[in-house]
Amino acid sequence: MRRSLAVLLMLMLMTSSWAFKSVAAANRPQNVFDVDVILQIEPAKVGNGTSWIGKFRLEVTLKDPEYVESLNEIAKNNSEAAKQVFFMVINNTVYASLRYNIIQRYAERGLRPAFIVPEDGPIKLGENWSATVDLGVTDALVLEGHYLVSPLSGNLTLWMANQSYEFNWRSFVLIIPEGYEVEELNPKPAEVHQNLMVWKNGSYIPEIVLYSPGYSFVKFLNETEGERGLKVHYTASDGRAYFEAVFPEKPSSPVRDAMLYVFKEAMDPINIDFIDQGSSFKVVGVLHPPAVEKESFLWIQREAYITLPFPFSRVEVEGADYELKGSTLVLRTKEVRVKNLLLIIGAAGALIVGVGASRRRGKKPPEEPAVRSVKEMDGSEGEEESGGE
Repeated sequence: MRRSLAVLLMLMLMTSSWAFKSVAAANRPQNVFDVDVILQIEPAKVGNGTSWIGKFRLEVTLKDPEYVESLNEIAKNNSEAAKQVFFMVINNTVYASLRYNIIQRYAERGLRPAFIVPEDGPIKLGENWSATVDLGVTDALVLEGHYLVSPLSGNLTLWMANQSYEFNWRSFVLIIPEGYEVEELNPKPAEVHQNLMVWKNGSYIPEIVLYSPGYSFVKFLNETEGERGLKVHYTASDGRAYFEAVFPEKPSSPVRDAMLYVFKEAMDPINIDFIDQGSSFKVVGVLHPPAVEKESFLWIQREAYITLPFPFSRVEVEGADYELKGSTLVLRTKEVRVKNLLLIIGAAGALIVGVGASRRRGKKPPEEPAVRSVKEMDGSEGEEESGGE
């Protein structure tokens, strides 16, 4: 009987609200719960930047046989009351300790976390005295130079009934954003499956250091230098340029996002898209580059300017002559004014015809030779004969 009362008193202490104290965790693990932890880190757009949200999910099962027995006894008379007691135990031990650990870790780096709680609450009760705890937190990764570092890393402490314990778990699963490169994980995980890592039997959040998307992007550009190609088709009639940038390999998701950003910043395209061709990768789009015009009566000369996001080893242009000036691709076209040319040709033709006609009118026609009759010719001959006598 005394033991049952002691267990009940402990449950009451575990369900009471109390202020956490900054005390070091004792060298004793908690043996009340089986805990499995999942931490998923995802990028999220915040204004013009990116923040990384950490989503915790803890699967918790009460395993202490005396506490289980006490709750079962309460449930015999009032199952809802027993559930409420268990809910308060989880809320004031597991959930509250997780929040406090995060607050402490962030404070060590001069940060203040913002928590994200599901609309239906952070705790959901399951069968056989089990519960799921969901909690999100902002700035799960922070930028430090070329790296993204997690301020969450460190030992975990569980507070129960004004006592501190190691917040030990059976498994810890980390899911990082797809395509992000790992610089360091400490301690090393027991299993690695692409962007999913698993640790076994610990009481900590591992040290997490990833390469920043910007650094990975620069690394990708260095690795593909000399193999990138650019094709541009320019139509002077509407002033549009259609471009196709070809890369020898497929970039990771963060590199692709960074690439999209720099293309938009440099070229200001009307639209832009990606084409994954397995072994190669293309960025295609349409833009309306700024242009200047020089006009005369017979022709229009245009120069259009495209700012390239980075160098390309091969450049091909259709529809215009081109010149590379640093990071600017200069396109030149010369268009003949057909109507004006036809006017000149017509005027020239009319002038030629007019000059020819004028020349014909100003020249005298040749005189026609006199035609005499036979009789006249005979008479003249006779006169010549008689006169000779």
